[in-house]
Amino acid sequence: YNVADKVKIHTKKEVKHHAAIIEPIQFAELLKKLDDYTGFYATSYALKILPHVFTRPNELLSLKWQNVDFDNKEIRYFATKTKSDHIVPLSNQVLALLLELKQINKHSEYVFVSQINNKQHLSDGTLNGALRRMGYAGDVQVSHGFRASARTMIAEQLNVPIEWIEAQLNHTVKDANGRAYNRTKYLTQRVSMMQQWSDYLDNLVK
Repeated sequence: YNVADKVKIHTKKEVKHHAAIIEPIQFAELLKKLDDYTGFYATSYALKILPHVFTRPNELLSLKWQNVDFDNKEIRYFATKTKSDHIVPLSNQVLALLLELKQINKHSEYVFVSQINNKQHLSDGTLNGALRRMGYAGDVQVSHGFRASARTMIAEQLNVPIEWIEAQLNHTVKDANGRAYNRTKYLTQRVSMMQQWSDYLDNLVK
């Protein structure tokens, strides 16, 4: 008999990669389109901020104002994906955008309030829909893809140690002793890295 009929063959599950632009010139074109977006204001701010902070989209969109520490220039929240607390240092550019948004959105606890219900936040689908309308199909760039864009370009263009980037991405990477990174791992370095990254993005679109 055919052995293949009797033996279950185990294959490694294919890893799905989110579509992302990683070439600086093409990414600059995308950033310019994000800046020119004229849809709902909360969607516009989310699209402008996400490339700078490169969190998981839903982590950004579900933020409440209580998660934003304007004095210490950081965002703190519990990441359900990794079941860990996470800190996102805010560059001057992102801080300015959030301060603008705070003046507009005074009626909701959510930073990126839904256009339909001010007791809810925007969805990831809203951002992807906006990207599609700008001409970026799902196989070119999706909201989650900004993480891959940042990871690649920060490493290649800013020459930042990958450990800092991985810590900021809040991947479940473990250190030499087998412990998962804590939220303050490389925090001082990440503060500098995030400002460098925002400055780099600004220079891209000049």
